[in-house]
Amino acid sequence: MSSRSTRAPKRVTSGQQRLGGDRPDLSARSVTRAISHPGTLTRRGFLRLAGGAALGLGIATGLPMWAAWGGRAWAAAAHPLSGGPLPLPGQSGQSGQSGQSGKSGLFGLLTPTGPFTLTAAPQPGLLPATGGPLLTYMAEHEGRVYHNPVLVLDKGQDFAVRLVNGLGAIGPAPGGHGDVHGAGHGGHAPAAASGSNDAGPDTIIHWHGVDCPWRQAGHPMYAVGPGGHYDYAFPITNRSGTYWYHPHPHGDTARQAYLGLASFFIVRDDEERAFARELDLTLGVTDIPLVLQDKRIGPDGGLVYTPTQDELFMGYLGDRVLVNGAHLPTLSAATRVYRFRLLNGSTARIFNLSFVPGGGAGDSRGKATARPPVLPMTLIANDGGFLPVPCQIDGLFLVPGERAEVLLDLRGLDVGEVAWLRNLSFDPMHNEMDHAGGGTGEAGGTGHGGGHGDAAVATPSDAQGMRMGHDGSMPHGMTRATMPKVTDAAEGHGGHGAGGGAHGETGGLAEGGAYPILRVSVERAERYDRKIPERFSSTGDATDALADLPAFTRTLRLAADGKRWTIAGETFAMDRFPITVPDRRRELWAIVNAARSMPHPMHLHGYFFRVRERRGSPAQVRSLAVDGAGRLPTDLGLKDTVLAWPGETVLADVDFSAPAYPGEQVFLFHCHNLEHEDQGMMVNVRLP
Repeated sequence: MSSRSTRAPKRVTSGQQRLGGDRPDLSARSVTRAISHPGTLTRRGFLRLAGGAALGLGIATGLPMWAAWGGRAWAAAAHPLSGGPLPLPGQSGQSGQSGQSGKSGLFGLLTPTGPFTLTAAPQPGLLPATGGPLLTYMAEHEGRVYHNPVLVLDKGQDFAVRLVNGLGAIGPAPGGHGDVHGAGHGGHAPAAASGSNDAGPDTIIHWHGVDCPWRQAGHPMYAVGPGGHYDYAFPITNRSGTYWYHPHPHGDTARQAYLGLASFFIVRDDEERAFARELDLTLGVTDIPLVLQDKRIGPDGGLVYTPTQDELFMGYLGDRVLVNGAHLPTLSAATRVYRFRLLNGSTARIFNLSFVPGGGAGDSRGKATARPPVLPMTLIANDGGFLPVPCQIDGLFLVPGERAEVLLDLRGLDVGEVAWLRNLSFDPMHNEMDHAGGGTGEAGGTGHGGGHGDAAVATPSDAQGMRMGHDGSMPHGMTRATMPKVTDAAEGHGGHGAGGGAHGETGGLAEGGAYPILRVSVERAERYDRKIPERFSSTGDATDALADLPAFTRTLRLAADGKRWTIAGETFAMDRFPITVPDRRRELWAIVNAARSMPHPMHLHGYFFRVRERRGSPAQVRSLAVDGAGRLPTDLGLKDTVLAWPGETVLADVDFSAPAYPGEQVFLFHCHNLEHEDQGMMVNVRLP
């Protein structure tokens, strides 16, 4: 069924108490209307229609040619696209157009002391790479102006914020998506929302990884129109960790997030504070949030988002990767340990990250190169916070929506030496689909010379009988997980090879190619004798208490129906509930990706899960496994986002009794390739 819905009757202001004070006067915030301009479109040659003809740009009827936002009214002055200092949250950034540096501005650190307001609106001059325009969440707090603030909160703190939709200037959501107002579950108007008109897109914030009831979690049912607002209020119950927030209106999530609406949501607790003291880490100085996002930039310095029909099906890739909004920036570092909070904020791109010593950036256009030596990292945390013990790794895959925290020890480098955060070559496994193929997505099309058709998948019976062959805990004295050998054609995937199959020619930066991302320049010698602790968390390994498997297994197959991606044969409808979990029970989810498919990063709202096993993994994934269950270092601990490769089955253990949300809940399970999500690869998860 189609994921598109018609607009329900306009909502009426609910009259509940305002949490953030009066709604800001958007005109007083210099919110200038963006002027659309056409983007440069490229050909993608590898997707084929059923008849075998290549899909040319603009040929398909109904192709949504979304305007490139960031128009000539805000054209940036000549600005170098590459180089410059890394924007450090809390230490740099512009406040509006004043050029002020400090703890406000873009990615400023904000610890709210009470209710406040976030206004989603376009802003000129804020994109660090070009000085071009950017969509941001703007906040005023204690006399300072913040754009996309890094929210820093303490466990146990009450959180209260009003979202104001100031997005009218960017035009309505394309294709009629995202136009649902309260239709569906119960047919009621949301009590915390008010205001709506047809001048622009709806929006709502999802607090990704943050524990909160479903009406606070950004379900698109509660999206508000331009000029409208939505009030959030809930206590912070998460353990310390790196979470984030971004828009979640159905059908327009990718565009809004791509154009700038996203930032970090960091939770602290006693464990976190003790860890920071032990390693002498300061947030924004030596403890650095890094959001990686690929973008296309127009001639005027604005971001270009013009997906073609096949890009909606496969995901939209940029032609360069930005770090905290900057292209190939430099971090001025000392000979000490740094903590990096890595977030993949891209709509579709998967990263294969390593720190590589050396002075040159190498080939930034994605050409496959021989794998260089790498600097070891220590993985300390993932989506749900600290791992119980450290894991030394050479690199990691990071998928859209996923987080990983690593320590990088620069004491082995001399002043004047340089290290690069790079993407290393890998096979992105875009096994081409036949758009008119069958519903399973497992036949037709052309791919990797057979792909992974023999990959094992889990059924309820064999999943229940699975013997993990270990106690579920991270092995004592974890050894380094080594990255796969990079060759011109990755093992088992000779059709594309490393750096190939990366959305064809689109964007010019191959997803599986080798390219630099961030330069780390060692410029200061520092006396630093802190030791990395052998244990980070007192909560124990995430699987210690789970030697048994849940009594119920739910199989969720990821495939294509010929037009869009599906979950268990379903596409999103606001009033359909394909997954119902009775009695808040614990379930084992067998997430089965079709062999003729592409990687899908799957995200669950409201709950964390534990990866119990990977089956049928490709060679480049098997080589990273740290236990007999085929799990990766980033699979250990608590997860809210996990990648299922083509032909692979991921077994995820979900306990729906914790958190103990009151009353009926309706959360979401979806692909975090945001183009896939917008096209309907999302289902409701109902808990009566």
